[in-house]
Amino acid sequence: MKQLLAILMSAALAMVLVLSGGSTAVAFQATPAASGESGADLQAAMDWLIGQQDASGAWIGFSGEPEVSITVDALIALVAAQLRGVDVGTSIDDAVGYLESDDGALVYAQSGIGPAAKLVNGIVAYGGNPSDISGINPLILVEMGQDTESGFYGSGVFDHALSLLALGATGTEIPEEAITTLENTRTPEGGWSFDGETAEGAADSNTTALVIMGLVAAGLGDSPLVGDALAYLQTTLVGDTGATFQSGDGAVADANSTALVIQAVIAVGDDPGSNGWGDLESALASFQNESGAFFYNETDTSDNLFATAQAIPAAAGFALPIVTAPNVEQPPATPVGFRSGAWAA
Repeated sequence: MKQLLAILMSAALAMVLVLSGGSTAVAFQATPAASGESGADLQAAMDWLIGQQDASGAWIGFSGEPEVSITVDALIALVAAQLRGVDVGTSIDDAVGYLESDDGALVYAQSGIGPAAKLVNGIVAYGGNPSDISGINPLILVEMGQDTESGFYGSGVFDHALSLLALGATGTEIPEEAITTLENTRTPEGGWSFDGETAEGAADSNTTALVIMGLVAAGLGDSPLVGDALAYLQTTLVGDTGATFQSGDGAVADANSTALVIQAVIAVGDDPGSNGWGDLESALASFQNESGAFFYNETDTSDNLFATAQAIPAAAGFALPIVTAPNVEQPPATPVGFRSGAWAA
């Protein structure tokens, strides 16, 4: 049951979670250091990912058709890799062209607060204007998307976390009620569940990692909420094999959870390659196939588009949000050491 829920959550992150070749970008979540021999092969991962891009500039989603959601995931992966010096060709321009054509972005942004927030995060990654794409302002949809009764942006904690990332990435003021809502929806372990369930055992690593990154982007990295959430993430580590969706007997690490936990650790300035975090850099690299793609977990080692798109930013050493837009206020910097897609111990 937990594995099924984890797969569904990975799909949710893809359904709701860029620069031209001559562009100059500055990213603020990680700082390059000397390269080394360990870590994931970013160029191979990007070559595989780019090979999945279709003629429209998009990537094919669960529907079997080009989709905005997975294209945004791929864009964020592309910019993260390019900032590490990986050759991505014209793929970013092609993907942006897809997002800015027709009404795909408009329909996607209007489908919910979570999708609108995810679109904002993709736009600021490739240096676009989060207030104007294809005739819609996704940022204002997020700003106006807080439910006055629940306090959530969107329908639950998952949407809420994506919204905090979007608001933090754009320097938009975040109301105190948004943080109070998180205080009131924690589980006893200190984590969060995607739908806001607060019972013991309901928390999951994916949602909790996103919340941590959202809090850091909002300038609240020193909040006790973050410390408690990091302690919860420690419980989702499965030895040195990576992180799982939810801890428990028989838990199996997966690439998506491992990548998100890595990003949360980077966001707070800690080292995911340390022994204290089970050497997550090596764990993530172990999910990479010879093709360059990442697989989901040991029970399904086939090349996985969604796992690959979500693993690349973590392998490149970046927390979310990745901001390159020149006119967007940057979230607090969290430099980390980097070596060949990994982190210096």
